[in-house]
Amino acid sequence: SVTIFSGVEDAQVEGVLDIVNEICPARTELVPVQTLPFIGDTAFSAEPIQVRAGGAIIFVLNIDRFQRI
Repeated sequence: SVTIFSGVEDAQVEGVLDIVNEICPARTELVPVQTLPFIGDTAFSAEPIQVRAGGAIIFVLNIDRFQRI
């Protein structure tokens, strides 16, 4: 995982979102069930299951104040 903070002008937000979408596409992967952290009793299956991997979570916020110390 990586956390990136990027401060841009309002007019640049869509461009940044396009870049992140291009670089961080979501995908599905097959994962052995034994490697997943399940809580409680679950049925055991020898077959791998499909999980979502990659992608990004993006927060777009208006900043009222920025101060460099």
